[in-house]
Amino acid sequence: MTDYDQIKNEIKMRVSLPELISQYVSLKQNGTNYVGLCPFHNEKTPSFNVSADKGFFKCFGCGKGGDHFTFLMEKENYTFPEALRILAGMAGIELEPQGKLTPAERKKREFYDLYKRLASSFCNILLNKAEALPALNYLKDRGMTVETIQDYQLGYLPDKGDWLWNFLKKRNYSDQFLAESGLFSKKHPKFSLFTGRLVFPIFDRSGRVIAFSGRQISAPNISTAPTPLSFTKAIRFSGFRRLQQKSVEKTRYLLLKETLMCFPCIRAESSTVLLLWARLLRMHRQSN
Repeated sequence: MTDYDQIKNEIKMRVSLPELISQYVSLKQNGTNYVGLCPFHNEKTPSFNVSADKGFFKCFGCGKGGDHFTFLMEKENYTFPEALRILAGMAGIELEPQGKLTPAERKKREFYDLYKRLASSFCNILLNKAEALPALNYLKDRGMTVETIQDYQLGYLPDKGDWLWNFLKKRNYSDQFLAESGLFSKKHPKFSLFTGRLVFPIFDRSGRVIAFSGRQISAPNISTAPTPLSFTKAIRFSGFRRLQQKSVEKTRYLLLKETLMCFPCIRAESSTVLLLWARLLRMHRQSN
């Protein structure tokens, strides 16, 4: 058995296939299996079956079938390495780099690392710095708890235009890299787009931060930075990590487009909440 085979088997053990597929289609339990309308073709009578025990799906209408990897490759048009990376993230498995990275792949990885570090830094500022206290109180007045803030890594960027630039330059990031990061103004390269704003990380399916959105406290202004990481594979949701943890029996969903509407609904646990970023939806439409 190869290392890849071992990783695949471990992923299948950790990631429930019904829960994965229920992100795309509503499933109902039927004995030991789950059934629903096929996500690959239009039908009125459910012919799509999912076996949790076998880790296999099969549609008796169109004939499509396979495992976790097959499903994502068919539904999202992912390559196998892309499906492997996403499922490994869901399973909490860190993949070792295979072979030498290309310059583009290396830079992409550096952007992921930067966004991850910034999300943690912004959250720490929000919870612990005096200058962020008005923003923290604003969130608490809107029903946020510290636990929710930490879970979603909500953050705050100090109200000093060049603070983030200086913060990152001290950590040896190049001018060109920062200019390409999507975090700064094109007209004023040292001015951050999120200065003096609440900052909301946007995650992909594997839990990686791929973009940020910011909100002014004094006005309902929301800004989403142009990210160098692609959104063309699928629309991304702020509430996606919670969605992955929900039971497949949970069939009531709310689709929200305003940032802070998401969190009270999650706390109420009356439904699975998806927060759709309007700007990202426009970006997705323009790219297809």
